Amino acid sequence: MNAPKKSMKRCFLHMNSFVHKFIYRSFVMHRAAMKRIILLMEDCSLKTQENGRGIKHFSLAFLTVFLLINVTASAQEVSISQTATDGFYYWNTGSNWTDNTAPPTANIGDPLQNAGGNIQIQIEGYISRNGSLSFANIGANTREFVIKDTLVVYGSLSFANNSYSLTMLSGSLLVVLGDFSANNKVTVANGGTIVVDGNMTLSGGQNEYASTGGVLVVTGTITGNGDTPAAIADNELVTDLPTGVQDFLTDGGTTPLPIVLSYFEGKALDDVVKLAWETLSEENFDHFEIQRSHDGREFEVIGTKQGNGFTSEKHQYSFIDNAPKIGMNYYRLNAIDFDGSFEIFETIVVEVKPNFSNVSVYPNPTNGNSFEMQIPEDIFNNFYEVTFSVSDLKGQVITSGEITSAQVSTSFDNQLKTGIYLVTIQTGAYSSTLRLMVN
Repeated sequence: MNAPKKSMKRCFLHMNSFVHKFIYRSFVMHRAAMKRIILLMEDCSLKTQENGRGIKHFSLAFLTVFLLINVTASAQEVSISQTATDGFYYWNTGSNWTDNTAPPTANIGDPLQNAGGNIQIQIEGYISRNGSLSFANIGANTREFVIKDTLVVYGSLSFANNSYSLTMLSGSLLVVLGDFSANNKVTVANGGTIVVDGNMTLSGGQNEYASTGGVLVVTGTITGNGDTPAAIADNELVTDLPTGVQDFLTDGGTTPLPIVLSYFEGKALDDVVKLAWETLSEENFDHFEIQRSHDGREFEVIGTKQGNGFTSEKHQYSFIDNAPKIGMNYYRLNAIDFDGSFEIFETIVVEVKPNFSNVSVYPNPTNGNSFEMQIPEDIFNNFYEVTFSVSDLKGQVITSGEITSAQVSTSFDNQLKTGIYLVTIQTGAYSSTLRLMVN
């Protein structure tokens, strides 16, 4: 009687030890590791059933597995957090889907194959699929497969003609460790990234590939028709990717990325910008660099935030930029690991508008010979010159010039006639107009 219990105990200890060894893989599991876990589960299942203990103990080894999928069915959105024993095989878990029915991994969207023919799929977590995915012809290209965060496919990914459109949102990442083929539209938004460790085939004709500043890396060849030349032109080298993603590809998808980012947002508050972001998990993670740019190309480091090393819990961060420039400010996060590897996340844009509320002209009314202007100092904090112009109500400019200090005195060559005049202060695309009375 004691022997079976000891065997069962060793089995669970073995399984727990193996799973926890890989639990910080950021939910990206190598196929061999996953198969071994399944074999351990099956072996433990037999032993527990033999002892009349059931299989309730399996969940103990997997309670730290986190999976987040958002699926839109018709007009309904449902977000589900899952901690099931088969969490690594999320696609086959019905409870992860709005209607509790998981679509198949082949011919997705075909109403003859599954009940999910009318669903629109949104991926909002850091998710892996151990095998291939294929989307079927549904008669019209009317539905989307939207990736908001990260999807890793350990196999091929294919979209038939008139199947779902693939849409990569800003900050999203799709890694296909196999071939990618699309017979319909693929859209990569600014900040989105598609990495294909294999060949890409685009054969849907015109408009099957569109990128608005996203990243495409294909290690094999890109063939097809229509917009294939555009994809070839966009294709970058693996060495252009963040170090963390490079290591992930080199190691066949077993090296975890430093962090899983939930969101990154910014908001202008008067003359400062507040940045906020959240991580879902961190592994071997050291710190963030907060970077800013005024053209979206050349970035500078304006601050750092210490990370939390190893954690599977959510952590919120914030940073105040006390010296943003007037106009568009581009921000991005560079996540740096303890070993120096890094990953650069999506770029966000925050517009900072000048505060003209404290601009004044005086004396007002004036005698028509001269007047003065008072300009807040923060209006000069930009790359554009600050100018002024004085015009009559017909739009004829009487005088104009550049403003280089907070207080400006202006005189007219000829005394202005009695009436109303318009004084316009401008910097870049922003302007403010005040009325000047002449007695």
